[in-house]
Amino acid sequence: MGRGVTCYLAARYPREVKGIHLTDVGFAGDIVASVDDLLTPSQLDYKHRAQEWTRMEGAYININSTKPQTLAFMLSDSPAGMAAWIAEKYHAWSDWPLLTMDDLCDCLTLYWMTNTAYTSIRAYHGNSFTLPTVGPITVPTAIAAFPHDVLPVPKEWVEKHYPVAQYTNMARGGHFTALEQPREFANDVIQFSKMLRSI
Repeated sequence: MGRGVTCYLAARYPREVKGIHLTDVGFAGDIVASVDDLLTPSQLDYKHRAQEWTRMEGAYININSTKPQTLAFMLSDSPAGMAAWIAEKYHAWSDWPLLTMDDLCDCLTLYWMTNTAYTSIRAYHGNSFTLPTVGPITVPTAIAAFPHDVLPVPKEWVEKHYPVAQYTNMARGGHFTALEQPREFANDVIQFSKMLRSI
């Protein structure tokens, strides 16, 4: 969700937004839809990984987008069900050894005590059916590429779609970057902020 908000702000208010820092650029659907012969080796690798990921992990997107209320009732009714649902995502999308049981319990407690399963799921419905196209990003962009993130997009594709001013290949970490590698994430943001001040 953070990437979406950040990109909308940058696209709509390029004079006010000096730069953006991203750890995720989303799904490169144009690569997946392309004919294999037109793709570079890294793009072809991404296409195959994306197809496999969609087959093995992608069901949650369809359920969240089309039946958010049904799933929300189930997750809000069962602490064990919620724990299974969320822990499965953390395991699949993270650099798992970096997380602790306290990290998982904190997340589960936050969702359970605030009864926000539906709130978090409903966003997928909105993203699928009501959001307009983001538009081009023209402000300087920093990318912190974490190796265990969900479907990292090839750097060449990122550079074609964003005006990349800083690109950092991080050594560890997955989708939950600020939780998994807080110091490294913060240092990358600080480095980019210093660069923006000099522009």
